[in-house]
Amino acid sequence: MILRFSFVVYLILAVALYCYPQTNSHIVISGKITDQETGEHLPYATIGIMGTAIGVVSNKSGQFSINIPKAHLGDSLLVSMFGYHRIKMPIKDLSANEHFKLKQQVFELDEILISAKDKKLTGDDVWKLARKNQRSNLPDDDYSLTTFFRETYQLNGQYFKLLEAAATIYGRSFPRAKKDVFIDEIRLLRGVDVSLPLSIGKDYNPFREFQGTTNRLPNRKACANCSYEIKEYIANDNGLLAKITSKQSSPDFIYCRRFTYLIDMDNYAVLQFEFEAMMPFGQGFPETLDSTYNSSLTYLKRRVDYSKYEDKYYLNQYHQHIKHEYRAIESSEKYTSEHQFYLIANNVNPNVELQNEPIDKMNYRSKLESNVQEFNEEFWANYNILLQTPQDEKIINDLEEAKSDITQLNDN
Repeated sequence: MILRFSFVVYLILAVALYCYPQTNSHIVISGKITDQETGEHLPYATIGIMGTAIGVVSNKSGQFSINIPKAHLGDSLLVSMFGYHRIKMPIKDLSANEHFKLKQQVFELDEILISAKDKKLTGDDVWKLARKNQRSNLPDDDYSLTTFFRETYQLNGQYFKLLEAAATIYGRSFPRAKKDVFIDEIRLLRGVDVSLPLSIGKDYNPFREFQGTTNRLPNRKACANCSYEIKEYIANDNGLLAKITSKQSSPDFIYCRRFTYLIDMDNYAVLQFEFEAMMPFGQGFPETLDSTYNSSLTYLKRRVDYSKYEDKYYLNQYHQHIKHEYRAIESSEKYTSEHQFYLIANNVNPNVELQNEPIDKMNYRSKLESNVQEFNEEFWANYNILLQTPQDEKIINDLEEAKSDITQLNDN
């Protein structure tokens, strides 16, 4: 019996290894994720190995590719997205190219089982409970995340920079929650010279804003006049979620800010946080550049998603979108710039021992300025990334046609 069982297992593994593209240590499963009913591509769905923190998210076109260590061929792949039923399939039953069709979870409010206790809670109550439970839901030990990020920069709608890289994030336990970032490898860096001055120039480091947004929930001062309301309840495979929102406008409509949270009603863990602000010119951090242009932030949006691993919630993905407007002081000339930053976590390493003193790992700018190493093909062959969309490929082609400089970008 033992010999027969071992032979069967050997055959299964042999077939699995034969069917997939593979490296010495991984197999690769690629594909797309769509809505079962509409056929719409589903961006930012999570694809991961059950029982581990290994995973990726789908791109804007719903496409994904995941490297699966051969040690996990006996495990299952889990595909999930808020508002949809999850799909779980044994990895050995998957082909090299898969099309996952997720079915929406549609419920009427009276069909969702809401406890009497939860029914009494207001949006403000749920938000306060989420803040109160941060200590029990966020990591209480130091940890690290392996991540992939993509940055794009635009000027008047034309792309002038694209960066893709791998980074390790070293996170401190709550409530310290400080994060240090080390850029491991650069996959792609394309850029063209920009003669106009920019508020987000060559010294800009997106991880500095990332620090403050992902460490913990904003306090009441961040939205002093806000009142949260429960927008809707969402039933998913794990239980009941509450979506709470708050919109803040100044009395003279100088700006408008909106906060949105998706909160697990079982333990009040925040699964998703989104902040959006719109400001007319002159009200958002105005500054004068080169004594010739006035600059102002006009739009800011940040979204943070968290996923659960070993009863704690870790960063899963992060997106930031910033717009600036520039107006010449002595003429009618004006222009706009946009910066978008996407980051996905593809693995979690809990209980990492970090030193008490700050880690000298924030090497974002120095890594870009000293990027003279060759493309590390072996590293990227085994690394989970956010797949490029046709739009991303067009950006690369446009920049290459513009005779881009692969080593550095001088914005000034």
